[in-house]
Amino acid sequence: MGHLKRNINLVLLITVVLSIGYVLTLTTYYETNFGQVNSKYYEQVENYHKLIGDIKDRERKLNETSYELSKKSKDKEALNKQYVDVVNDKKKIESELSKTKSELIKTNSQLDKVNSDLNTKISELNNIKKSINSIQSSISSEIDDAIKRIASNSNLSKSDVSDYMDDVKSKVNKLDNLK
Repeated sequence: MGHLKRNINLVLLITVVLSIGYVLTLTTYYETNFGQVNSKYYEQVENYHKLIGDIKDRERKLNETSYELSKKSKDKEALNKQYVDVVNDKKKIESELSKTKSELIKTNSQLDKVNSDLNTKISELNNIKKSINSIQSSISSEIDDAIKRIASNSNLSKSDVSDYMDDVKSKVNKLDNLK
């Protein structure tokens, strides 16, 4: 039994040494693997934080883009409204311009007619003035002849003839004023 006891102790010792070696090997293996897993975990956590930061940046940019798009949409609507107003104003102004042009043509036509009538009246007035001048000169010469005849044929005094002549001249002056 002694031998068996020694063999058992030896087997126990070998088992213990193998168990310790096995535990040490497993500990080293698990420590190495745990270090790798732990570093991978921290890398993943770091990547996760970067990803969260990136998502927040993109969300902020998306919100800014959405705001700008909304603002541009409102600006576009305002510009479209202004464009429609300008187009309507343009049509209204073109209509008024057309009416004004037709009124101008009508007024120019009337002005031409009035100018023609005025020229006709001026021509008639000039003819009347010529006739008046001709009649006046004819009357003046007849008056002079009449005065000479009266003075030679009558026994009127020179002062009576002179008074008569002054009356005739005043009437001639009144005719001159009618021009």
